[in-house]
Amino acid sequence: MAGFFKRALSALTSGLCLIGAAGLPSSLPAAVYAADILQEGSVDGYFYQYWVASSIGECDYENTENNGFSYSCRGVEDSIVTKGKKFEDEKIFASQLREYNVTYDADIDYMGMESWSGVYGWMVDPNIEFFIIDSWGKTAIEGTKFLGSFESNGITYDMYYHRKYQMDFLGTKYTPTYYSIAQKNLADNVDGTCNIKNTVNISDHLKAWNDAGLDLGYMYEAGFSVDIYRSDCDVKLNSLDITSEITDDANFGPEFAYKKHEPAEPDEEGRSVYIDFETENESIGAADEKCRASYETEHSFSGERSMLISAEGKSTRTLIYEIDPFDFKGRKMLGGVRLYHSSDKDVRFSFEILRRDIQGREERRDKSFKSIAPDHWASMDLLAFSLDNDVYTKYYIVITASEPVDFYADDLYIYDAEYYEEFISAEKYNIRGDINNDKSVDIFDMIALRRELLDTGEPTIDALHDVNGDYKLNVCDLVLLTQFVLGKTDSVPEPDIKAEYHVGPFSDSIDEDLYIFSSTTDNSQNIKTVICEDGTYMSQWGDIKYYDILKSRSIDDFDEISVKCSGEVKTVSVQDNDIKPCVYVITSAKFVNAGKAVEVCVIDGADKESRLNWLPGYNKMENVNIDGTDYYLSKPAETSDDVYDDYVIRLFTKDNTVECDKKCSFEMETDFTDILKYLGMEEFRPSEVTCSVMIKNNSGYIDINEMSFIDKSREA
Repeated sequence: MAGFFKRALSALTSGLCLIGAAGLPSSLPAAVYAADILQEGSVDGYFYQYWVASSIGECDYENTENNGFSYSCRGVEDSIVTKGKKFEDEKIFASQLREYNVTYDADIDYMGMESWSGVYGWMVDPNIEFFIIDSWGKTAIEGTKFLGSFESNGITYDMYYHRKYQMDFLGTKYTPTYYSIAQKNLADNVDGTCNIKNTVNISDHLKAWNDAGLDLGYMYEAGFSVDIYRSDCDVKLNSLDITSEITDDANFGPEFAYKKHEPAEPDEEGRSVYIDFETENESIGAADEKCRASYETEHSFSGERSMLISAEGKSTRTLIYEIDPFDFKGRKMLGGVRLYHSSDKDVRFSFEILRRDIQGREERRDKSFKSIAPDHWASMDLLAFSLDNDVYTKYYIVITASEPVDFYADDLYIYDAEYYEEFISAEKYNIRGDINNDKSVDIFDMIALRRELLDTGEPTIDALHDVNGDYKLNVCDLVLLTQFVLGKTDSVPEPDIKAEYHVGPFSDSIDEDLYIFSSTTDNSQNIKTVICEDGTYMSQWGDIKYYDILKSRSIDDFDEISVKCSGEVKTVSVQDNDIKPCVYVITSAKFVNAGKAVEVCVIDGADKESRLNWLPGYNKMENVNIDGTDYYLSKPAETSDDVYDDYVIRLFTKDNTVECDKKCSFEMETDFTDILKYLGMEEFRPSEVTCSVMIKNNSGYIDINEMSFIDKSREA
């Protein structure tokens, strides 16, 4: 399938570059159709492939001696034929090619039409298409960005760059395309058969593209190619020879931070990385010269040693571990560590990813926090983060104490998230109640769970230590575990209510409801969510700038609508001068009548300044009382009866039950029938209802223990 997409779409888009604007259709197809002709195979170590768009026209292909072929096309819309070599497993980065020579001898009759020949190939990670064009029929190339010229093998080439919107063979929508076009056409006769010979050193072109500031990737394939666009053409490749010299290190451009290799084999616990500090590891230590890292035996969670991170005075204590992204099959990770300190108070620790590019620029992302009490080992578990397989960029796990307190670290691990569930769901690992992970459930697990609850201090989402199957860590888990360990029950009961566990942003329809958990910030992987089959949910996040939670339902069959929503929310503001921390709980409903629509929103949590931010274009806010509840009412200025686009009426609770930097319990019941009656809109009927939470610039959690949509007319 990979070759199918690659060849077909490359041919389609290469036509764009060959003919420029002349005779080009307004839009090119974005997929390959079943009616296309595709033939491919391999012979004597060379792959070959030819493709004809929509089976239009006639073509004939035959492999010949000396790695050659003969190909003839008549009346085709677009056709491309290629013969060359593939790079196995895509492990060779472009700059590892010291030499890569494609030597060809071909007789071609372009018949004065739109065709070209030369070298064509692909790179991956990122996906990049490239053309080295030596000869052509009617014209060469138009309409792309010129990047300069260079010389290779006595030929001067002009470089161009183009970014195409297309589906390539790996599914990418935007594909960068690089061109090297010979300034002088090697075809001395564009309206008759001519002999074209050349040795193209692809590494010269890769180096020139790199020098021009273009990105490179891993080599996928390259070979001699002819593209025939709305043309007739006869090609006889008399001979083809490809030779190469490939090195372990980069021959040009920046040095590698990492080299692509086979992923690490997970250990028996499913961990791709596990550091127990029993042996020295060059990839882990103190972050800078102000703090020290040493192997110690005074405290350890497992084995005999751990790593002590220490410093003098008020210097920051930070542990850093360099990650090799190629140790993993995927790019989404789950990491964790055990920590110990002996201060006289709880200490908040951060676990984050540091990204450092080849210019030395640093970016911190996927940050998680946990407060840890003194004098015991505590865990930071299953923390989500992501990596990119970029050979030039370094990645680090950074663990920092928020106070100037020495600390110990043990059992640092990383799971490949894609394969974590595969291991954890296996019967020998799936032991609910095995908190200390010793493959048995006993009193030591009770002690570990009690300590875990003391550490968290608040309800938290925890797939690793959860006992009752709801993915929430709370006293209910300890009660069940205690009953089992003390022999009051024969087994840990199965969950009464099924739940779904999600990491990061997601959207899904469950039964009648649409759930959307949306964040576009770098810390978006640091979101955990549990949705229960009864419609309740809990979500937890850390250092998120923007986070929106939405549960919505179409209610075309309702006559009257009332919404009940209750739960608990707690946030800790992040100091950012550009974004004011906030948390809003919003109940809204859309109503329709005779082609007109109105939306009514009831908002809890907005302070005075935030309320006024909603006002541009609205009437002066007024204080109203509806069914015993005081609101600030904000609605659009009076409009004609025909104008109802974006007609939104907002009601802000005068006395907020939801506030930042506090633990807040809320219980809201919104009767939209009473609100419509107050607004004089009784004739409007509900069409959609939504309960949402808007969060800006904070860490925290929200636990919704009731959310129901009620048709009051049916109750009566």
